[in-house]
Amino acid sequence: IGVNGFDNPMRDPKTEEVKKLVGLGVKVKMDDQGNILVKRLSGKNVYVKSISNAGEETSIGADVLKLPNYCLENDKPVKVSVLQ
Repeated sequence: IGVNGFDNPMRDPKTEEVKKLVGLGVKVKMDDQGNILVKRLSGKNVYVKSISNAGEETSIGADVLKLPNYCLENDKPVKVSVLQ
């Protein structure tokens, strides 16, 4: 978030390399209910990763849990985190 938002003449070469790998990245938005929506803009795969242990409750949206390997589809908004 913000890495591509502005020019930085002091940016190190490794950051430039990562920016090229990420491409356009994702767009993050919050809806009126407080749910976090993400739209993949990058041509590269973007995955949602849970930090919960197996069997623990998570706030990851059901739409994401249905995706193969939790990989976001290109240019399709999805609820990543559901406010409960």
